[in-house]
Amino acid sequence: MNSMTARIRILISFIFLPVFALCQQKQIDSLEGLLKNPTVDTLQIDRLLMSSKLLWNSDPSLSLRRGKEALVLSQRLADSHRIGLSYISIGNAYLIPFQNPDSAIVVYKKAISLTELSNDKYVRAMALNNIGNCLKVKGKVGESQRFYEEALVIRKEIHDSSGIAATTSNLGTVYYQKGDLKRALDLYYEALPFKERDGNKAALASTYQNIGLVHLDRSEPDKAIEMIGKAKDLYILIGDV
Repeated sequence: MNSMTARIRILISFIFLPVFALCQQKQIDSLEGLLKNPTVDTLQIDRLLMSSKLLWNSDPSLSLRRGKEALVLSQRLADSHRIGLSYISIGNAYLIPFQNPDSAIVVYKKAISLTELSNDKYVRAMALNNIGNCLKVKGKVGESQRFYEEALVIRKEIHDSSGIAATTSNLGTVYYQKGDLKRALDLYYEALPFKERDGNKAALASTYQNIGLVHLDRSEPDKAIEMIGKAKDLYILIGDV
């Protein structure tokens, strides 16, 4: 590793800290206040699902509990779409804060089974994508690619732009791990316009960061610095929200 590459990697380690933790905590506090009202409706379920996601880092156990609470309410209302989303939420809690991909896969497969009856392609694609994430965590990169590719077909069919962006980026990471830097870079750039349109600054910053790292590994420091600079600006903006 030359001195320029080393300096850039050190810069990255300082830039990409959780600069928006304070903003997330404000959202958590607001949601927790609303959840004290014990209603049984779709709005309450959506609040539980959002709370589960926001709690991944600060309180994994509560995150898992919120996902399970959403499942109970969804089942009570016989809302098949939100039952599927609740399974996804529970699986995400197992996968992300608890680092338990095996338990996550079990729950994601329940979501897939549900879609056999409901034909909920949105939930099915999400579950397939997330099983790909689990397999990637387990080091089964080849298997994860198959799930990502199946998810991507569905997401393109239903015009799920944020889903297309996420799964295309995930495939980019698969090719990066396989050492195919050109294909990885092509996929990251393919995901970029979807993420730019969606307005999810954190996801966009992550893609800029990934592109920068691939350029760095391809010994293209000028491009790497440009993309990492864009990622840095977005992370700073998120922290100022």
